[in-house]
Amino acid sequence: MPASSTSTTMLVGSLKKIAARLQYSTKLRLTSVEIERLQRSIDTLLNAQTALMELLIDCEEGVENCQAWEVARDTYLLTDFGGGVFAYTLKTEKNRKTATHRLCANCFNEQRKTVLKSDGRSLFRQEIYKCTSCGTVFHMGLPHSPRPPSRASCG
Repeated sequence: MPASSTSTTMLVGSLKKIAARLQYSTKLRLTSVEIERLQRSIDTLLNAQTALMELLIDCEEGVENCQAWEVARDTYLLTDFGGGVFAYTLKTEKNRKTATHRLCANCFNEQRKTVLKSDGRSLFRQEIYKCTSCGTVFHMGLPHSPRPPSRASCG
């Protein structure tokens, strides 16, 4: 074989080795790019899983709260106190150990149990109750004519 042929053969062999190394290097770079892409995808999926777990916990707490409210709601009865005034009172057979109280109908419908505070009697001899949460004033009972002034107060 002539020397140029041997040189050419060696050059071709060297070029093939270089091409093989470049191809391997390119494959490694592609592989590392793919690995980074997969890691980002895994991170995205883990974040989504965490968000779904938090949502599941929130939903479970919501269900528990609804169930607890249903139990509480079933211990009360909407009662007509006359004059178009309604409040919730305990069903006597359910809670005999609990003190007698009245709950604001407005708050109760918003799933809040707010005890009405007695605020005396009106001029028309109605019991006055006030909700400490929403501020609604209840005049319970039918209005009666005002009491005439006592003779002792007339001068």
